Amino acid sequence: MNNLQTLSLDSREVAKMLEKEHKHLLRDISVYAEYLIQSKVGLNEFFQAATYKDKIGRTLRSYKITKKGCEFLAHKQTGRKGAIFTASYVQRFHEMEAKLKQLPKQQTLIEEAYKPSLKYYRGIPVITKRDLAAVLKTGVFNLVPYWSKKGLLIKSRDYFLLAGEDLELFKKDNPGCTSAMTASLIVITASGARKICKVRNHEESCKSIFIIEKPKPIPVEPEKSIWAKKMVVDAPKNEQVKKAIEKIRKQMTALDVLLTEYYAYNTEALHNGLKETLERVGMNVNHEVFGLTRIKLNIIESKW
Repeated sequence: MNNLQTLSLDSREVAKMLEKEHKHLLRDISVYAEYLIQSKVGLNEFFQAATYKDKIGRTLRSYKITKKGCEFLAHKQTGRKGAIFTASYVQRFHEMEAKLKQLPKQQTLIEEAYKPSLKYYRGIPVITKRDLAAVLKTGVFNLVPYWSKKGLLIKSRDYFLLAGEDLELFKKDNPGCTSAMTASLIVITASGARKICKVRNHEESCKSIFIIEKPKPIPVEPEKSIWAKKMVVDAPKNEQVKKAIEKIRKQMTALDVLLTEYYAYNTEALHNGLKETLERVGMNVNHEVFGLTRIKLNIIESKW
């Protein structure tokens, strides 16, 4: 990618050039972004979503504004204000381009293509917005409107909003895929990815990333003699395993009752209530099973 094409200005700096409050510029860009998305124009060529830390450590919204984006904003200005803004941003980009050209070749930034990968949240296969954007060959910001589109994506089914302990668990299970500064993260399930791909007419695009390879069977060496020691896993002696299995069995009993109730002629209100409860109990079962398989067990010599 040409480095000159990646140059951009922070929206806070652009707001000062426009003699406008930053929050008002963000509001304007949000409106322009909707127009560009509806017209299927490449939004990232003009405005790219970003964040910054304020003085008290909060993560706040901002934009990276490209030269095209500044030209776009300049067309919205008139008279003295428009002339001063045009001169200011042209001068800033000229300075950045000149500085970039002076760098040795080995110091120039080369943006490597991001490779999407399957991740897991409490045992559920998921991907991030960045993964989905890479699959669809678009910018992350172009996916933002789908979360505000009423009735499209259902929370805790099509996506999860992770923060606090949930985010820490995700980071632990998927090391290196998020920044240490990340305070919240949206992860998308297979159903959520399919819905977005369908809306964008790319239904085939998200199938490959959710293909889960079956683990290769571990070869077991035959016993060398009938007197060889037999080593076993001590699951029956582990109290954590016992309690986890008891908890899962209780939830499975509840799930069985709910399935019986669901498979009946119910009013619409009762049907919807059962559906939500089924989803919640099913997620709980999945979570508990995932926790069960993470309990550390010991290998001991069999007494039999």
